[in-house]
Amino acid sequence: MTCITKVERFVKSKGKKLVDQEMMESAIVRELQIMAESTQKLSRSLKLTATDIPWHSLSGFRNVLVHDYLGIDEDEIYKTIKTDLPKLKKRVIKMIEFLEEKES
Repeated sequence: MTCITKVERFVKSKGKKLVDQEMMESAIVRELQIMAESTQKLSRSLKLTATDIPWHSLSGFRNVLVHDYLGIDEDEIYKTIKTDLPKLKKRVIKMIEFLEEKES
């Protein structure tokens, strides 16, 4: 959730122009990488509570960010941030709420 919040803050502060800034682009890609990598550490049982999240795609996205950094398409990253990240954020919030209810 922290990574999603950081990426949203980065994008909100500068809009699409931020992708032209090398340092900001690197920061965003790094946060997306951390976010995607963290999903690989979730238990299978937790992932089964959110079958609508494309876990395999997130893993593939992470691999592209880590291993194909020279071929990253800035426009695709921006599109992912604007279209997929808000949906993922909503679903992650629901997962956190589910886990908190389960603990209490």
